Amino acid sequence: MEKETAEARSFQPAEGKYGTSCVANVNNIPVGITRREKEVLQMICAQYTNAEIAGMLHLSIRTIDGHRNSLLEKTGCRNTAGLVLFAVSKGLYDPRKHQWRD
Repeated sequence: MEKETAEARSFQPAEGKYGTSCVANVNNIPVGITRREKEVLQMICAQYTNAEIAGMLHLSIRTIDGHRNSLLEKTGCRNTAGLVLFAVSKGLYDPRKHQWRD
């Protein structure tokens, strides 16, 4: 478990569309990531599907797909697991506060 935690802390995403500036924080949001994208990212980390996120935010599934794709591009991550690692390593999501769903 400690090894996994150390790996998560040392995680460095590949350079995204906005270069290394996308990982600098301003008001706890990496530069280049919108507030809505941060909200979607936190819901992805909480294991909500695109359809569930769309329903809760009163947006279309295609809009959520767009936010997810934008996050992948901006962070340089390749998949959802990468987004979760990015969020945890940047302090955007605290897994210790995660509420497990039935």
